[in-house]
Amino acid sequence: MESLKICGGNIEVPGREACFLRYKAGKYSFELSAPGFELNGKTLTAGLKSVKAVSSRLLKNGVTESVYRGVFAKAPHLSLELAVRHTGLSPVIRFKYTLKSAKPVRMTKSKGSDAVSYFRCSMNKFLSVKAVRLSEFFELPHCYKLTEKTMEDKDFNGLPEQGPILCGVSEKFSVLLAYEHASQHPNTFVTFGLSKGKKVELRAVKGNYLKGTELGCSEVYETIWFELGGVNGGEDALAKEYRTFILKYMAEDNGSRAPNIYYNTWAAQERDEWWHGKDYFNSIKLKNVLKQIDVAAKLGIEVFVIDGGWYDRAGDWGVNLKLFPDAMKKVKARLDSYGMRLGLWFSPVMASNKSELIKRIPECIKGANGKKDEGFELWDKDPTRWMCFVSEHRDEFVKRLKELVDETGVSYFKIDFYDQVPCGEPDHYHGGSDVSEQERLDYWSFKAPLVLVQTAEELARKCPGAVIDYDVTEARRAVGLAQLQAGKYFLLNNGPYYKNFNVPVPKDTDSNVFVYPGPARPRILRQGLSFDKWIPSVLFLTGYLTDKPENSQIINLASLILGQNGIWGDLLLLDKKDTVSIRKWLDIYKQVRNDITEASPVRTGETGGCPEVHEKLSANGRGVVVIFSEAKGIHEYITSAKPASGVKHNDGVKLLRLKDGRIKITAKFLEASAKMIFFGVN
Repeated sequence: MESLKICGGNIEVPGREACFLRYKAGKYSFELSAPGFELNGKTLTAGLKSVKAVSSRLLKNGVTESVYRGVFAKAPHLSLELAVRHTGLSPVIRFKYTLKSAKPVRMTKSKGSDAVSYFRCSMNKFLSVKAVRLSEFFELPHCYKLTEKTMEDKDFNGLPEQGPILCGVSEKFSVLLAYEHASQHPNTFVTFGLSKGKKVELRAVKGNYLKGTELGCSEVYETIWFELGGVNGGEDALAKEYRTFILKYMAEDNGSRAPNIYYNTWAAQERDEWWHGKDYFNSIKLKNVLKQIDVAAKLGIEVFVIDGGWYDRAGDWGVNLKLFPDAMKKVKARLDSYGMRLGLWFSPVMASNKSELIKRIPECIKGANGKKDEGFELWDKDPTRWMCFVSEHRDEFVKRLKELVDETGVSYFKIDFYDQVPCGEPDHYHGGSDVSEQERLDYWSFKAPLVLVQTAEELARKCPGAVIDYDVTEARRAVGLAQLQAGKYFLLNNGPYYKNFNVPVPKDTDSNVFVYPGPARPRILRQGLSFDKWIPSVLFLTGYLTDKPENSQIINLASLILGQNGIWGDLLLLDKKDTVSIRKWLDIYKQVRNDITEASPVRTGETGGCPEVHEKLSANGRGVVVIFSEAKGIHEYITSAKPASGVKHNDGVKLLRLKDGRIKITAKFLEASAKMIFFGVN
């Protein structure tokens, strides 16, 4: 029997219908059944006659991909490949299937919906079963948040659970199952079916394939990636190992995982439009950008992102020569002199009516119900059309971005406006006129996040270490595990609008509420730290303000260093005192930011509570403890870990090391503020 060594156990591939894949950790084991597919109207399960290892390769991130192959025992013209990505440093594996046929067969949907069962398993040996959801959009903070649901016996009654993570938890052994796709809850493409006896089936719902898809000598069906992991321990141990897996072993290029400090120009652009009587583009004129870069360098910012408007026309993505007469050469030179990287804003689904792209491929304009998109105007007042990204347009977009790597040196790509609003056109890459428009719409929605991943992987090959950041600051955007294969999320910029509170927008002002300094805005932005238990917060970039007063700067910095790493606002408002103070704290943070990134969170209190405590200390005791208080008074906290020596903190903090090595923190607050206590720093 084929077997793979992983951290704490091994993976066996029996290849049988009832036990296709077995996870073993000491005396404990967990089994997944074989996948099943409807072909020519009949369901066939991939119980294999024999399983053989056919290839193995080492990936860029140190993970090994092993591929196994076998033929169906009951249908020898069919074969199945199992690709497993594994490392001896993690108990979590990724795997996917490729279905092949030696003679023509068709994938069918005799009951009108997708008919693929990816695997079945039993959770009856576990004390509890928990679903972890990533794609619920909360309107009050106007952001996506991670939520957990413990499944009760009544939930195992045929109802689906979207996940995308499902955990079986016991005190001595726990497992995790997940699928790498994305959708906004409750719009589901893949789901965990739950039935009596704590039985689980991961199955396709819609869009996973087109009815009538033919398999043959050259055509195959490749599934999405799935994940399986186990630990000898409970939920906290499982979450810690999974978090490490996401951070280190999921993405082949780990550029998105580096805890760099980012600055984005958009808040300054909005202030010019709404506050200063100018327009969105004043802040990104060459003269102003060079000034901002100088201030960013003083702060220690490492990636400088120019947001919407830097380009001539959406779709063509040439540099706007009215803003940058030298096509950004001075910008690149200035950034290079400071060792900073350039980031640019893009939308892969927009093209100006004036663009050369529209002239070349007008057939790639998005459409539905037989009508092409009629267009809209954004902040640049340029009539623009929505483009289908699951079409030839994607190829054009990727080609242009690769050219911009050479032309401008861009290595951070902010991808915006990628809503889950599907295209129904029959002449793209998501189904032809031989299937219904609803099938084309569903297939587009299923393919959309996967095409983003493909794009990110291609850019990373062109520009190693590139960061692809998917803007999910609005509802109806795909959020899940898929994009984390090759990128990260831009989670929050300004948070909610007045409309989120059913409050009319004040005249002559921005429609966002939380655009001002003070403790209110960081309370909203810290909502995104809900992900950090399972997925590192470094993958959810969020923009914090550097505006005066000093106390607001402290609260924003104390929030930023918990891993979201983004700076927002107008850098040109800062004086020397501001830049020196902010630089001091960011330099201290940089000494332990890798430790903070790797550390699983220990949390006391709710966001905006009193107190709200975040402990982020790595195994060696290096990292930070941050205490937020909404009121004047004294708070005490004893660390869970044993902090390292070498301490820096702001005013009003006293420390006492206890006999067991932990530290008692006494924090005195004179107003609503934050205390930062760094351990393991010079």
